[in-house]
This record gives sequence, C-alpha cells and structure tokens, in this order.
Amino acid sequence: MQEATAKHNARPESVKQWRELLKVKGLKVALGVLASSLRSDLTEPQLASFERTLGGLPLDALAVGFSLAERDLKFFPVPAELRELAGIRADNATSDCDKAFRWVWSYIADHGAEGRDKKWLERDEQSNPTKLRLTAAPEIPRDIAYAL
Repeated sequence: MQEATAKHNARPESVKQWRELLKVKGLKVALGVLASSLRSDLTEPQLASFERTLGGLPLDALAVGFSLAERDLKFFPVPAELRELAGIRADNATSDCDKAFRWVWSYIADHGAEGRDKKWLERDEQSNPTKLRLTAAPEIPRDIAYAL
C-alpha cells in the first residue's frame, strides 16, 4: 500500500486534483493517498472491498467524496461513508428501484401478469372453485411507476 502512495508524492488539494488522480492513477492509488493522509493502513482485502464497492461510481462523485473525507474526517472512512460523502446514498435511486422491483413481484403474485383481481364466486361440493370473477387490480402507485 505504501508503494502506491509513494508513487504519487503530491497530495491533491482540490476536487479537480482528486478527479485527475482517480482518472490517471486509479482508485487503488487514490485510496492509498487518502489512507496516508488520514494516517491509516489498508490491507489488500480492504482495498478489494473498496474497489468492489466504489468501482462503478462516477469519478466526479468520487473526487468530491475523497476531497471531503480528507478535509472533514479524523479517521479513514468505510466504503458507505465515502459513498455518502460522494453524494450517493443508500436511499436514493438504487433503493427506489429495488423497492419498485419488490413491489412489482408482489403485485404480480397477487394480481397476475394481467393485473386482475381474482375472486371465486362459486364452489362445488368439494370446495373446488367453479366460477371466477375478474376485476381490475389497483393502480400502480406514482412513486413505484416513477421508479419503474
């Protein structure tokens, strides 16, 4: 880890410089610089975890997160803290999509793919349904429709 930090002597002093470091040297080196700045050591498994968790995030957002972490934090952050500093919270679009996805599966289970409520009107002697009435299922809520 120290070799990644040693290769990049100049510490970024702005979001623009963090963005350039992330773009040119990559996430691993940027994490090394941040760890050095906050007097922390990262192990290879920790680095792998950070890369897995933060790897797909936009460079601009990461640059903001790294800059704020260096400026405001006393200890090296966990990936969730860096995501939050980068303005990417667990409760934003991703979880809205997850919520919508779970709602859709529940809706299909209740109302079928056709979107109808099924109500059995008559049953035979063995309580087997014999007559079915289909009605329109409830509308999809606006927040779910928006996420979809």
